[in-house]
Amino acid sequence: MKIIYIATGAANMYCGTCMHDNALAAGMKAAGEDVTLFPLYTPMRLDEESVGERRIFYGGIKAYLMQKYPRPFFGAILFLALADWLIHLPPKTGEE
Repeated sequence: MKIIYIATGAANMYCGTCMHDNALAAGMKAAGEDVTLFPLYTPMRLDEESVGERRIFYGGIKAYLMQKYPRPFFGAILFLALADWLIHLPPKTGEE
């Protein structure tokens, strides 16, 4: 059975939930489970090696813009197009 673990991500903060989610997914992988860890809104920032995917599942910038501008108008369409473009950029990690 394929397990997809969805974690919120914490961008540039160390709040502990990212490390907890990563450790849990790593433990399930070590136990032989087929686990994929997806960050939901922002990339995960960890002290240890990440077992998650690099691509975020649901862009936090786009979610904010959709909440802020629910009715379509030219500015919102432009902002959402920009958010789509930003989502497809590779995430910046501390490894670079």
